[in-house]
Amino acid sequence: MGLVQGLARRMTLHLDKVVTAAPAFLAGGGEMGAAIRRFDWAATPLGLPDSWPRTLKTCLSILLASRQPMWVWWGPELINFYNDPYLSIIGGKHPEALGGDLASDPRAHRRRHAG
Repeated sequence: MGLVQGLARRMTLHLDKVVTAAPAFLAGGGEMGAAIRRFDWAATPLGLPDSWPRTLKTCLSILLASRQPMWVWWGPELINFYNDPYLSIIGGKHPEALGGDLASDPRAHRRRHAG
């Protein structure tokens, strides 16, 4: 294998690790940690987790580690995050509530979360 091919192979492996690795602030967190890591955040106004503000990263790190039910509505769009203990409160509204954008259509949110 030539030098260029070897470098390309190492670069590809490095990029694969970067793309597939979850950000440290989303480590753990049980079912909701896994759900937040799997969610398509690129399709939301927040964008990819690595670009989120430090305050949100800190907040989610605390939320996912907590044994107390917690939720956060973040930013002007009121994007919804919650932890495992909150699942018993939110009930059948999960998983649709995760990443929900309350600000863009509050009536849809009320319809979806009524009852």
